[in-house]
Amino acid sequence: MAEQVLDKKLYVNNDSAKPKTVIIEPWADERILQPGEKCLIAYMTDPRFEEVEIDCGDEAITVHFHTGAIAEFAEIAEK
Repeated sequence: MAEQVLDKKLYVNNDSAKPKTVIIEPWADERILQPGEKCLIAYMTDPRFEEVEIDCGDEAITVHFHTGAIAEFAEIAEK
């Protein structure tokens, strides 16, 4: 089976003054971003579906992918 290439990128920034949890759904994969940090999510989606939906709250940023997508945290870095 051929290796799948995660060819799309989404950067998520924590511009708040307190830590925030970044959650990738529907897998509930989580990372904590400290103030000023950003993370990169690499992903691949089926073009027939809407790519991503992002909910930003006071304590968490949730990135929703449709079933069939592949996504993972690629890196976390300071701004």
